[in-house]
Amino acid sequence: MKAIKINGKYGYDFRYNGKRYRRQGFSRKVDAEAQIRRIVNEASRGVDATSNVLLVDYYERWMIAKKEGRVVQKTWNNYKNVLNLMEDHFGPTKRLKDLNGIEYQEFINKYAQRHTRETVRKVHNAVNKCLEHAVKDGLIYQNPTWDADIYGKVPPRPEDEKYMEVDEYKALKHHIKNYSSKSALFIFILICTGARFGEVNQLKYKDLNKNQIHLPGTKTETSDRNVDIAEKDMAHIKLVLSQHTINLHDYIFNLSHRAVEKTFKHALRHLNISEDKTLHSLRHTHCSYLLANDVSIYYISQRLGHKNISITTKVYSHLLKDHYVEDNHKTLILLGGM
Repeated sequence: MKAIKINGKYGYDFRYNGKRYRRQGFSRKVDAEAQIRRIVNEASRGVDATSNVLLVDYYERWMIAKKEGRVVQKTWNNYKNVLNLMEDHFGPTKRLKDLNGIEYQEFINKYAQRHTRETVRKVHNAVNKCLEHAVKDGLIYQNPTWDADIYGKVPPRPEDEKYMEVDEYKALKHHIKNYSSKSALFIFILICTGARFGEVNQLKYKDLNKNQIHLPGTKTETSDRNVDIAEKDMAHIKLVLSQHTINLHDYIFNLSHRAVEKTFKHALRHLNISEDKTLHSLRHTHCSYLLANDVSIYYISQRLGHKNISITTKVYSHLLKDHYVEDNHKTLILLGGM
């Protein structure tokens, strides 16, 4: 298995494990020999060294096979965004097996310049999962993303920007009831339940019970849950729905994130509330409002559909700290009265 020279160019022509490998056109002997070593290395690990599968083609096939129809629209859009990012950076002809760790780190470095660490992490997770499958499929013997440094140059948003003030939260709930559109009702349900966008978007009429909403989970098994709401809030929901034609077996909403966000931003402008708030901030504010009114963290964890209470305490630890002084005062009074 040595490089051979024909007409001034180097190449190889050999058999290994029953397969023939032949190629010409290398300008340098060292390049041909490096390719020979790579073929032998891959073939010895059970990898198809003759594969010419393209990186973006494989990712797209994996994305469609594993994610389409199984994740909410926002998550699906994130996977498609990663496809576009890879095609822009690596080009449409980059072979899957030619991607190495340094090239992948350069891809991450470029994206990290204008994004937060959390956003970069989501991109990395998508590519990493895809290439793990490529290893299992025998197309590559090692995942080039395994040791990547994940970071972001843009700092995350301050915690206080993720929440609305209590008076703003109440004002929004009151104001949004003046609209009869589906997007407005969507926002109203987010306020009443603290649900995720994808959970509300998958609601069917059968999920609306007496004073309870069944939320089909979109993240974990424990996300599927029933959430109680006030009787007057359910009455408003039923009233708005009575003004729309709805197939009992179809989704009530099935709206795009952009459509609901447009109504949300319009309401914020009307109420002179900062437009840096997001639809997801309603979920954070729902939790904050309950904590501020001494609702137990265990109940809140169940209501939000977290897998376990440790997730709730981790995400909202800064809010729990706000109760430390008050709780410490109560503790001293209790112990002192013994």
